[in-house]
Amino acid sequence: MEDYLIREIDRIGEMLAYIASKLGLGSMPEQSEVLGRQLNSELVKALDIDYEVLLAMPAPIEYLVVEKCFTNANLEELAVMMYRALPASDKLNGFLSDVTAYLDHQGVFSFVLHSI
Repeated sequence: MEDYLIREIDRIGEMLAYIASKLGLGSMPEQSEVLGRQLNSELVKALDIDYEVLLAMPAPIEYLVVEKCFTNANLEELAVMMYRALPASDKLNGFLSDVTAYLDHQGVFSFVLHSI
């Protein structure tokens, strides 16, 4: 029960952050080359894979969940970081859609991902 309450509180926090950003009270950082390079460097250090290879995989979510033991929260956080740091592309949009669908299927609703 406690885990459920913590998840619900987190979701409410996400929703409030999203509403605040829509009202201009808080803003998501804009995509930049520097941010993209930093993200890629951290992915290589932590997962031994860069984002281009990850996005080119036929099943990146399965790879992250099965091979790298990602949790639902890890997937959501990575998707949001990639959205914020990388230039828009069809592969990135596909990845974001796949993560959103996967989380929905797992019973996890992400206000942030659904607002992208």
